[in-house]
Amino acid sequence: MSKNLAVRVCALSLAIAAALDSMPVVAATIAVTDAGDAGGAATCTLRQAIAAANTDTVIGICAAGSGDDTIVFTPLLSYSTISLTAGALAVNTPIAIAGSGQTIDAGGNSRVFTIASTTFGASDLTLTNGHATGTSKSGGALSADASAVTLSRVIISGNNADFDAGAIYSNGGSLRLADCTIQGNSALSGSHSTGGIVVDAATLDISNTLIDSNSGTKVGGLRLISSQTTARQSAFSNNTAQCTHAYCAGGVYASGGTVDMVGMTITGNRAQGAIGYLSGGVYLFNSAATLTNATIASNSAQGTDFVAGAIWETHAQSGSSANGLSCVHCTVASNTSVGTNPAARKLGAVLINVFNPAGFAGRLTLNNSIVTDNQPAHSDLLFDNATISATYNLLGSAQDASPFSDPANHNVFSDTPELGPLQYNGGQPLMLTLLPSGTSPALNIGSAALAKVGGVALMFDQRGDPFSRNVGAPDAGAAEFQFDRIFGEGFEPGP
Repeated sequence: MSKNLAVRVCALSLAIAAALDSMPVVAATIAVTDAGDAGGAATCTLRQAIAAANTDTVIGICAAGSGDDTIVFTPLLSYSTISLTAGALAVNTPIAIAGSGQTIDAGGNSRVFTIASTTFGASDLTLTNGHATGTSKSGGALSADASAVTLSRVIISGNNADFDAGAIYSNGGSLRLADCTIQGNSALSGSHSTGGIVVDAATLDISNTLIDSNSGTKVGGLRLISSQTTARQSAFSNNTAQCTHAYCAGGVYASGGTVDMVGMTITGNRAQGAIGYLSGGVYLFNSAATLTNATIASNSAQGTDFVAGAIWETHAQSGSSANGLSCVHCTVASNTSVGTNPAARKLGAVLINVFNPAGFAGRLTLNNSIVTDNQPAHSDLLFDNATISATYNLLGSAQDASPFSDPANHNVFSDTPELGPLQYNGGQPLMLTLLPSGTSPALNIGSAALAKVGGVALMFDQRGDPFSRNVGAPDAGAAEFQFDRIFGEGFEPGP
């Protein structure tokens, strides 16, 4: 071969190599054909499929991964059970698992998934019987570190952890839950554990998701640590905190970060223990929280002192000026608290910075809301060293005093709000509401100018379309009484 020809061949080879390198990587679809776990040369189990994606090699009869891979299941495996015998399924490369009703059962021997520094998606699966040991970053079903995790139509139930989170632990990165159920998980060994989900220094997005009947020693449902949380049309219900240390919540606990919740039901949660500083529903510490179109009802707390049935809020005075709680169109009713100390500060509904140490403060903005009919009687709101702004609300009669009673605030006071039972009154299946009667003092006392979320007018109540807000004078609370809007006093009489 001549020298010139050799140079031309070399240049062509380099050009071809460069072109191949610049071509986009085509993601692989890997089909699981076997419901076993370890598998062999003639199988493609879920574990083998994940290994093929992680390593971009052929494993058994699984196709080699390539880029952002998708794992699917052959039709014969629909609604099958995959029993793990070789430990957690480890994911360290971008993978999406498109399930078709499969149950992945860890048998109590390990967690189900460990996700590390990648993106991960799963849909239409059930994760169960996971168990996580250790004292940090433990999730009974799924543990994700510095990863972006999206779960859709996934059921996570019957998992547990010795520490941190019975269901999901997410550290850094992001976690998105859509149409999921997180139910019946527990973390009852460690002293600061959460039955459901822990999100630490991450972002959380929840929609149409049920977090129910989880149990922990610090938090029952969801614990947020310096995270940014958005929740829409979801429910926290019947979660329990068996409190062994102070600062404990049955439903949701947030420390730092931001919390933005719209269209929520927070009900039936409880915190109990021979300790103080408990909240049955929500505990907010150094957080900026907004609740809109939310029902917080039938939560309970029992402790020694500083006990709130529904909501506890406090923050350091040196912290962000945005810290505190804002409620727009919330209904806070039928919550209970028990304080065993003779002079216990116990509130059925909302405690705002009733806190001994100096250097702490509270902030509450309450608009178009109902806070009344909580137990003990006349124990709806208690605050100290707090900034309070409350307008166009229905409040218990004990609040008929400063700073609530100024006529310019347009508050109405009654201990008989005439609310129906907590039940499904339409809307999303998860929505339980307390619907006002046709003679409730909550009717038409709200301000249309304040019926907004993020500066956008609230066209509908907690239940969504077609349950419209009265654009003229909305009702206070989460649910709007749906009387006839054509004729203000009802239909015209017949001839």
